[in-house]
Amino acid sequence: MTQGDDVQLTYRELYHRARGVADELTSQGVCPGSLVGIVIDRSIDAVAAMVGVTLAGAAYVPLSPREPAARLRRIDALAGLRHMLVGSAEARDQVRDTLSGRCPVTDVTGIPAGSRSVEPSAGSASRLAYVMFTSGTTGTPKGVMVEHRGVVRLVTGTDYAPFGPDQRILHGAALEFDAATFELWGALLNGSSLHVISDEALVVPSELGALLRARQITIAWLTAPLFHQIVDEAPAELATLDTLITGGDVVSAAHVRRLRAISPGLRLINAYGPTENTTFSTVYPVPADVPDPLPIGRPIRGTTALVVGDDGAPAPDGTEGELWVGGSGLARGYLGDPVLTAERFVVRDGARWYRTGDRVGRRADGVLLFHGRTDDQVKISGRLVQPRGVDAVLLRLPGVRSAWTRVFDTPGTGPRLVSYVVGPVEPEAVLVQLRAQLPPYLCPQRVVVLPRLPLGPAGKVDWRALPDPGRGDAGSVPADRPGRLPGNDPHTTSSALAGLWAEILQVPTSDIGPASSFVGLGGDSLAFGRLAGRIARRLGVEVPLGALMAVRDLAEMTSLIDRAGVAARPRPAPATAGLHPAQRALYTRWLTDPDSLAYNIPFRIDLRGPVDPDRVRDAMSAVVPRHDVFDGRFELSAEGPRRAIGESAPPTFEYLPRPMAGDDAPFVRPFAPSDSPLVRARLVRLGPDRHELYIDVHHVVFDGISLSLFVEDFLGEYAGTTRPASAPTYREATDRHTQRLAADPYGDAVFWAGVFREPPPRLALPYDRPLPARRDDRGGVVRRTRPVERSAAVDALARRRGTTPFTVLFAAYVTLLARIAKATDIAVGVPMHGRVDPAFERTVGMFVNTVCLRVEVPAGATVAELLAEVDRRRRAALDHQAYPFDVLIDRLGWHRDPARTPLFDVFFALHAIPMYEFRSGALTASVDLLPTGHARFDLNLQVHPMPGALVVDLEYASAVFDRDTASRLLDEYLAVLDEIVDDPDVVVHRRVPVPDLPAFDFEDR
Repeated sequence: MTQGDDVQLTYRELYHRARGVADELTSQGVCPGSLVGIVIDRSIDAVAAMVGVTLAGAAYVPLSPREPAARLRRIDALAGLRHMLVGSAEARDQVRDTLSGRCPVTDVTGIPAGSRSVEPSAGSASRLAYVMFTSGTTGTPKGVMVEHRGVVRLVTGTDYAPFGPDQRILHGAALEFDAATFELWGALLNGSSLHVISDEALVVPSELGALLRARQITIAWLTAPLFHQIVDEAPAELATLDTLITGGDVVSAAHVRRLRAISPGLRLINAYGPTENTTFSTVYPVPADVPDPLPIGRPIRGTTALVVGDDGAPAPDGTEGELWVGGSGLARGYLGDPVLTAERFVVRDGARWYRTGDRVGRRADGVLLFHGRTDDQVKISGRLVQPRGVDAVLLRLPGVRSAWTRVFDTPGTGPRLVSYVVGPVEPEAVLVQLRAQLPPYLCPQRVVVLPRLPLGPAGKVDWRALPDPGRGDAGSVPADRPGRLPGNDPHTTSSALAGLWAEILQVPTSDIGPASSFVGLGGDSLAFGRLAGRIARRLGVEVPLGALMAVRDLAEMTSLIDRAGVAARPRPAPATAGLHPAQRALYTRWLTDPDSLAYNIPFRIDLRGPVDPDRVRDAMSAVVPRHDVFDGRFELSAEGPRRAIGESAPPTFEYLPRPMAGDDAPFVRPFAPSDSPLVRARLVRLGPDRHELYIDVHHVVFDGISLSLFVEDFLGEYAGTTRPASAPTYREATDRHTQRLAADPYGDAVFWAGVFREPPPRLALPYDRPLPARRDDRGGVVRRTRPVERSAAVDALARRRGTTPFTVLFAAYVTLLARIAKATDIAVGVPMHGRVDPAFERTVGMFVNTVCLRVEVPAGATVAELLAEVDRRRRAALDHQAYPFDVLIDRLGWHRDPARTPLFDVFFALHAIPMYEFRSGALTASVDLLPTGHARFDLNLQVHPMPGALVVDLEYASAVFDRDTASRLLDEYLAVLDEIVDDPDVVVHRRVPVPDLPAFDFEDR
């Protein structure tokens, strides 16, 4: 186990610490069946306490150190706690005072390590493991009693997570949240290492990513809101994980696609389950073709699921009903509440079930789809919240005559509680009293005082008539009555901060003043994490999350930022700027053949729905200048190629009110290096509700991730939705990458020099014509479309082998090349995203760097061995991908053959752009990359996992290959892919005849 930089514990040390806790509890009268409270923050101390309670044969009751005193007393009274464990002497005194000395309280940090003299208490699967308290409809917490059998079923012999001694698991869940059961016991019962992360680091993407990398975390759980936040802010921080499990709320398919774009090999699981069935009931491993909405999947091992219709009978597939879950994970019931236990835990046909209250549907393949609640419960921060329970607490407050709490779910903030009260009360006073009685996730983020609650014809509260406080409706009262901001200069720190608050919390700036509280306006720990990241990006200062959370209001936060020496005014841009290393290499090659189309990136957006050509033009004109990579022009100077910074002209835009004809000017045509901006568009009308928008961008300012960002930004602008938060500029990325290249902190130069001590041999490809003296970039492309089941088969093999779909697809390509060229040393060019600094994951620009994956394939090697070798090479290349390809070639100093690309003649790319199909407003859109008729390499295999299909393109140099040869090569590749997916133990160099294809001997070539 690790915690921070310097706290580590072995399993032996953990056992002795836990043994000491068990000995202390036993000496204090704790025995099997006792309940022991643990009031300790997420830490090694908390884990030792939890294991110690278990060794003593008791059950632990995890509680937050920030639990309001009134709630802590209520839980103690309900549970009859036999003992309390805390993490400091100060906490011991505080809890002892809160409970008025009712039960013993012990500081675990003062307990000496135990001996082996006392053996652990013998137990059984039906013994109580823990009691976890959740919200209740009456405002009284309800304690869910979970047995040992449920924990064992969750984390041993699993069919959804690869637990084992080689896994490194993140511990980020609060102990009182049932996801902690998965993290803690998943590690401890499988010999995995466990790594504790602080609350502050968990919600700041850069700090989370740093820990994931430093500790080489392989498995992590994140709540859906935290997952969404990190993907919005810096998705690359999650890219080093092998398995990411998310859930606790509805998971956005768009966020999954965005993460998959930069980490296609990540195994991502949508997990669902109530606390009453030990954390997880069903899981859905998300395939490459991400469905929307995401299903909640199938039951895990040891779990059963039943969909019950409104008539009480099992619901047929394809219809909705309430989800009941059963199996060995079921809790014993609710502590001290037999009535509620009998209501929610029912017996049917001799089996015991828990009624979840969730409405689902079951597909014919057994996969479950979530459709909402049967009641008004809602998940907030991964916890189930009963709004009526909040009302019950409100009605006990002095002066509150009526109360109604409802949920507002707004983009960017997620679900939040707003309470409406009637009575002579102040919102601030109500919030203060609630925070003294309820945990943070149960507290409304705003309070609105009304003269009366609106009622419908039946005399019930008409929630639709309640004002939306986020829109400043009449009657909406912010919780902290702000003063006025000092002026409206957007460059003052206070105004800049107010803008960030409004953006993150989705509140009007008129609600924000110097006395405003970030928490009072709806901010929680996730929102603070977003705020810290945006202050760093927009205002240029790193502020510790704890310092931000400690300030009382906007005035204090402004002072904090100003003391850090940051002026929130934009810095003047220089007249010229250097080129990014990836950009410089491409620009240099472009100058040698400025009329080539090899580096154009043309694509088409098919638009279905009503389209206004003027709005399309305006949206393009608004989006292009938003991204600084399009500013200015390229020029040569004494310092080499640079970019002259200046206002870009609007992008060239054409509108054709009818389909394109043969006499129309070609759309894809060369750009001139002096053009600005290096983007053009043409809108073509095919019918009343069908248009095609063609966009062509030069690769020197654009890459695959930029394409998805650009399309997302364009459609958002067209639909009039809130545009995404501004990302750091490409100029900043250039400066950062140039500094990294000069420092070479990871030894990239030495690594690549070691890979290429000797040049790789040229592949003996089956050319139709002799190679020209100089490279001819004329080319063609052949395409095959395979059913999505083949993509799923690739994913399945990758999971079985503990690798990525890229590795499987690439290994099939290497196998084909090894067979047709009879080669054992194979070099293939591969694009790497190049966004090694996660701060620039949403920056548009040219980041891609080519690396050469050199793979040894000895005679007799099997594909399984090849997969392991490719995976090793891929991981090493990822670690050193920042080293520019052209700089490597210059350093190697080898003779450059004008007829070929240095180091390799063949290329491979897996495109995982998440924007192939999407909706925006009334539009349904799909994106397709267009061929240019040019080839940068002799053979270039491009794989596109798309919704409903696996599309594979083979681009070929027509100067040396006929189309028939390229077509045959592509068919052979797909046959090899099928072969290795079906039998990964096949020998790489043993060529198998392909059924349904005529005989074709590449050796004759």
